[in-house]
Parts: sequence; C-alpha cells; structure tokens
Amino acid sequence: MSAFTGQATEDKKALQAPCVEDAMIVFDASGSMSGDGWGYGSKSAGSVSRLDKVRATLAEVLPSITLIRRVGLITFGPGPYNQCNVKLELRPTENAAAAILAAVKALTPAGKTPLTSAVGQAADVLDYRNKPGLIVVVTDGEETCGGSLCDLGKQLHAEAARLTVPRSEMPRRAEWRPLSHRGDTRRAQGGHREDARQAVKP
Repeated sequence: MSAFTGQATEDKKALQAPCVEDAMIVFDASGSMSGDGWGYGSKSAGSVSRLDKVRATLAEVLPSITLIRRVGLITFGPGPYNQCNVKLELRPTENAAAAILAAVKALTPAGKTPLTSAVGQAADVLDYRNKPGLIVVVTDGEETCGGSLCDLGKQLHAEAARLTVPRSEMPRRAEWRPLSHRGDTRRAQGGHREDARQAVKP
C-alpha cells in the first residue's frame, strides 16, 4: 500500500511539473505599435495596426494558456510623452486572460522602447534567482532607452535558477521570441496564433 501511495504521489508531481513555471508577458505599446500591420501578404496589410494585430493574437491564445499557467503582464510605452515608461500591470495570476486582455485593450501607443528595463523588471517579478520562469516579449522594435539586452542576458544567464528570456536582437516586427539561458530558442512571429501559443505553452 505504501509503495502504491508513493507512486501515486510521484505521478501527481510529474503531471504538475510542466505547469508550475510562472510567465510574464512584456508588451510593447510604444509609439511605433500604432503603425500599420506587417502584412506578409495578409488581407490586413496596411489596414490594421500592429497593436490591434497583437491584441487579436492574445485574445486567441491566452484563454487556453492561462488555464494551465499563471501569467502576468508588464507594458512599456504609454505615459509621459517621449519617455521610457514601464508599468507592472499584473503579477503572475491564475486565469489571468480577462485581466490581461482588458489591460492591453486600454493601451494607447506612445513613448519609447525601454526593452531592457521591462525585461529586467519581469525577471524580478518572477524571482528569477530562486524560481524557474518564462518571459515572452511582444515587440516590433529595438531598445531606445540606452539599455543593453546583451548585458542583461549575461546577468540572467549567470544568476537565474532556470529562466527563459528574450534574445537581444529583434527585427522591426512583432515577435514572441523566448530564449532559454541554456541556449534553447523558440521563435514565433506576432499574428501567427499557433506559433504564439507554442511560445508560451508548458
């Protein structure tokens, strides 16, 4: 009986393990996100803003993801004109889809791109030195506030328990591009719903 109970406990742990890592979405709402969508031959090319495209993608993928993973949100951009604004909207929370979608819906693109600061703050929220976690960056641009993603990546690599973080170079199109500190890269373009789902699923 004790052996059976022990095995059941181990099986339960195995089932829970893939879903225990909290995630933070780092969401770009800087001025450039008000521009036209990327298109790539889609019907919405030139008619739908980048921000609206990413909102639509989040609406597709978050409801299922947040059933099995606690997710939080950091945004950057909106605030005082032409400043490097970063805001913690939500700490990792169960069933967070509605709260995240409401926060993203309320955003008006503005400001610069403090990408390094936003990712660093997301890592701190996840308590990255002591806990595993995932950061998913949604952005169309590069750092414009003087930070260095490369230097931050080195710090996280040296100090993180187990953290998935973004790569330092990002083309000017929305991306969900996490990079494990072990070198495991997964990349998905914003607007491709299944790819975005793959980036954040356990």
